Amino acid sequence: MQPIILALAVVLWLIGFDIIYALQDYEFDKRMACVPRRRVGPKNALAAFLAHMVMCGLLLAFGLACRFRIAISWAGSSL
Repeated sequence: MQPIILALAVVLWLIGFDIIYALQDYEFDKRMACVPRRRVGPKNALAAFLAHMVMCGLLLAFGLACRFRIAISWAGSSL
């Protein structure tokens, strides 16, 4: 179960940063009529925040599943 939790945390981390980076190029994508502009716009910026919050929860769950101490797990998930 631990590898699955960790893999999901990494995927959510990547999704969150991908949305953030797509928002940085929004004006360029808008001028060029690129596909990312239609899928991820400023209205969906909250998705990056939510992805990272769920990722923090998954990292904490990973620490609990591995029987790490809570302080160590929380320090690792809040970096």
